[in-house]
Amino acid sequence: MALRVACALAGLVLLVFLSFAVYSSRDLEFISSAPWVLSPFVFLSSVLVSYHGWRSEKELFALACSLKKAVSCSRLNTREVQAELRNVKKDSSERIAKMRQFISYIFHEIRVPFNAVVLGIGHLLATNVSEEQQEVLNMMDSSSSSMIRILNDVLDMGKIESGKLQLEKQPFNLAELVSSLIWAFKDTLESKGLEFSLCVDDCTKEFLSTHDLVGDKHRIRQVLANYLSNATKFTPRGGRVKLHVVWNRTKQDGSGDVPADSPASHAKQELSELSKKRCVASVTVSVEDTGIGISKEDQVRLFEPYIQVHTGSTQSQGGTGLGLSFAKRIVELAGGKIGVFSDTGRGSVFSFTIPFEVAGTVSIEGKAAEEVLVNPFDLPEESRVETGVVAASGGLSSSQQPPRPTPKVLIVEDNQVNRRILKKLLASFNIESDAAEDGLQAVDMCRSGAQYDMILIDKEMPVMDGHEATREIRAMGVKTTIVGLTGNALDSDRNQFLAAGVNDFFTKPLSRHQLLRLLEAHGLVR
Repeated sequence: MALRVACALAGLVLLVFLSFAVYSSRDLEFISSAPWVLSPFVFLSSVLVSYHGWRSEKELFALACSLKKAVSCSRLNTREVQAELRNVKKDSSERIAKMRQFISYIFHEIRVPFNAVVLGIGHLLATNVSEEQQEVLNMMDSSSSSMIRILNDVLDMGKIESGKLQLEKQPFNLAELVSSLIWAFKDTLESKGLEFSLCVDDCTKEFLSTHDLVGDKHRIRQVLANYLSNATKFTPRGGRVKLHVVWNRTKQDGSGDVPADSPASHAKQELSELSKKRCVASVTVSVEDTGIGISKEDQVRLFEPYIQVHTGSTQSQGGTGLGLSFAKRIVELAGGKIGVFSDTGRGSVFSFTIPFEVAGTVSIEGKAAEEVLVNPFDLPEESRVETGVVAASGGLSSSQQPPRPTPKVLIVEDNQVNRRILKKLLASFNIESDAAEDGLQAVDMCRSGAQYDMILIDKEMPVMDGHEATREIRAMGVKTTIVGLTGNALDSDRNQFLAAGVNDFFTKPLSRHQLLRLLEAHGLVR
């Protein structure tokens, strides 16, 4: 009896103890199935298992309800958060789109009056002014050029960030592009006393002189111009600037890459076979200078937007810090790679390598292929031409050519100030001009039988836009050279003008130098 009571008490103690204990299912299984000698322990363990089984089920049910409620709330909160994020993203996208539209509008409103400023400065520089006035005008002209670059950089970067920038694929000659850029920087290089050299091996020279490449000539020119601009800007007086152009290899359909260090005979043979197959040529262009150099720390973030490295002369040189970032994006869009090697105090080398589709062979009359891509600084003065390409032989000299009638240009511009300054500039080039205030007037003047050597036509005008007027004029069968002008640096404006039938297209402001080059290119000025 005493033993039974003791066992019962022990069982009760065990029940109380285990009721507050933390145990696992394995513990419960062990308690209920263990071969206990004392029957009361067996009984008590059975009671214990039943009790705790009931309590566990109850707790599990309550826990499941709590979890279900928490998951439901979590899902609800997640949906609410996702919906809120979608609304925020939509609002943000709309605000960004409106901001870009506003910036585009503001830039257009800046470009139109600024066009008169740039043209006016150019006109005054071409007149007889005092030395002091010349100095002030030169400073104004330099500041105007800086402002134009800033406007263009911001707009171009905006196009890239919005995904609206698309590269064209048109045949162009890289040799002519390089030579024309060298001439564009000629005055700057000479004014700083910089030694310039163009380094091109014989195979590259022959390839580029006899083959057109397919790509966006304008954007490639921008990238190379940025390299040359930085080199001349940050190289001290008396330094050196080198431009290297290398044809690396050509990949043909059904064949592998030709290594860059292939023998000259192999390269010659490849040149002769380029016209037979569709080919992709890899070209590397690099600009080397002996300037101030760039530290390793700054090189890491050199191609980030709106970043300017901290150098002694960076602030004085100005700029947006967008040039190299834009260049990197352009090269990558073209399927290429950009590179930089620099050491502080020892200069820099900026390069890009782009695969170009080869359009086919081209022929440049009057000179052998080897003489086309040359360093214009090495040529005698009488052999130089504006584009930097050696002039073709043959033809009559200027003294033998008969006099021709005075050229005449039609100015179609709704801004009165721009019309007046353009007329003055054209008069300084011995060119007559008529003016129309809108596109409809221009159409009526052409319909009346007026003959012009060139038509300069604005895009945004009352009554009739420039592209609409161009379409009407072309529909009459007029073959006159038409040049579109616009204050919007938008591809849509350019595409509308080109579709209407313009021969050329410029974004305002148009400088006197650009106007002169345009007139020369179309034979109105010699």
